Amino acid sequence: MKQQPSLICDDKTHVQTVTSVHLGDVFIPANGKYVIFRVTNKGKERVTCLAGQPVMLGEPTYFPAVDLEPGRTLTRAFELDSNTSEENAGLLFDIRGAAGTSEPIDVEYSLMQFK
Repeated sequence: MKQQPSLICDDKTHVQTVTSVHLGDVFIPANGKYVIFRVTNKGKERVTCLAGQPVMLGEPTYFPAVDLEPGRTLTRAFELDSNTSEENAGLLFDIRGAAGTSEPIDVEYSLMQFK
């Protein structure tokens, strides 16, 4: 039986842009301990996918970036600490053209939380 998400931020959202895609939300552990971010590159060139945590002042703290080739799908899963406060429960996601590419990006992405 397939588990249903407790929160759907985006579900197969399709974006074509010459800049980048920025998204994020606050994921309260009581709503589910897993956050799943899935991106499919529908474009002609690589895209870079970043995930990180916002900070009050300054630049976000990012996890290692992942380059995604055309036609490929990336799934990143995050487990939330049950003691995480709402102030520290934010996650950010960026999708942009990879270094050395010039084509617009064309992606489909989903961002969901699960129990």
